[in-house]
Amino acid sequence: MPKGSPELTASRREEIVNACEKLYQTMSLKEMILQDLAILMFFVLVGYVLSEITQKEQCLQFKEK
Repeated sequence: MPKGSPELTASRREEIVNACEKLYQTMSLKEMILQDLAILMFFVLVGYVLSEITQKEQCLQFKEK
């Protein structure tokens, strides 16, 4: 069972589905491996972090929330 709120779980599920849809545009299901999805999800996460945090000190603010 996933940890976290139902909203967070639903949000993560949506992110995964969106990433899968992007992969399906460039390769077939037979060609796809889970590492492809993991790499794409990593870049989505990096993009989110970079859009939310401009200085490393801001990480402490996220911890306080």
